[in-house]
Amino acid sequence: MQPRTVLGASLQVIPPLGQYDPARLINLGTNRWTFKPDIGFSRRIKSFTWDMTFGGAFATDNDNFFGGKHVKQDPIYSTQLNVSYDFGKGIWAARK
Repeated sequence: MQPRTVLGASLQVIPPLGQYDPARLINLGTNRWTFKPDIGFSRRIKSFTWDMTFGGAFATDNDNFFGGKHVKQDPIYSTQLNVSYDFGKGIWAARK
């Protein structure tokens, strides 16, 4: 018997790596930390599977942006809902 409901969580930690030059507007690095927590669940109801996730991206401040300016970014929140239908024999369709 397969579980009908699955709950999960993740945390991505993005360190300030990469080339960063405060004299340039565009850089490969960001000169700040970013944290991305995410929680989601999946629920199977008959032949349908419903998946939903909630998350956010939280970045620390960059005190040395393009000529010594201070950059602060508000959190970016996200949610996603997916549904798939199982026709059987390994055939399924999904909508995002």
